[in-house]
Amino acid sequence: MTHFNSLPDTLQVLIVEDHFATSNGIGLSLSQNKNIEVIAQRDTVEEALLFINKYAVDIVITDLHLASQKTGIELAMKLKQIKPSIKIIVYTFDENPTLINDAIAAGVDGYIFKSDDEEVFLIGIKEVIRGKKFFSSSIPQLLLNLERHTNLPQDEEINPESFNLTKKEKEIMVLIAKLNSSATIMKELNIAPTTLTTHKQNIYRKINLEGDAGITFFAYKYGLVDMSEVGSS
Repeated sequence: MTHFNSLPDTLQVLIVEDHFATSNGIGLSLSQNKNIEVIAQRDTVEEALLFINKYAVDIVITDLHLASQKTGIELAMKLKQIKPSIKIIVYTFDENPTLINDAIAAGVDGYIFKSDDEEVFLIGIKEVIRGKKFFSSSIPQLLLNLERHTNLPQDEEINPESFNLTKKEKEIMVLIAKLNSSATIMKELNIAPTTLTTHKQNIYRKINLEGDAGITFFAYKYGLVDMSEVGSS
């Protein structure tokens, strides 16, 4: 069992989940650790945001699909705008690679499948608390299913060097493929949003890709990133 005894303070956790049994199960798992306190459970994005505006929250654990029309991805996007210090973990059964990619782009700190063992869930929370990203181990392979986002020949060996990418562009591609959010990439490389946008547009043009999903596919398929470096490692 993973414990959180090394944490200096008690962490305040908000669960956003519209299935009562699941919400209680998460609370029960976390209640075994004295450094974590589940302070509330809400079942819509709107209710979660109202709570967060009134009370201090360190971590939000949310399902992807909620009682309202708004999703966990929309909650993540809003939180990264108004409360960027709050860590957000998507905890869901949904393995749709497009939605996973959208969640990563929204800046989630973790994406964990409910089908994973409880220990994986607890390890993921601990890693996120430490300031790291955590993704279920099968996510990199699922993202490879986004091949439809790219116009690259699928059965042809390609040398990435032939695309004349700059050093900075390669760095950005690797960081994207390792499931880092735009905010993390800008901080890591000390660049402005407009600079990141320009670099990404240059990458799209040079490699004939569409979006971060295409970059991720390219990086995995052509060896810029080893899938074992991504996810729960």
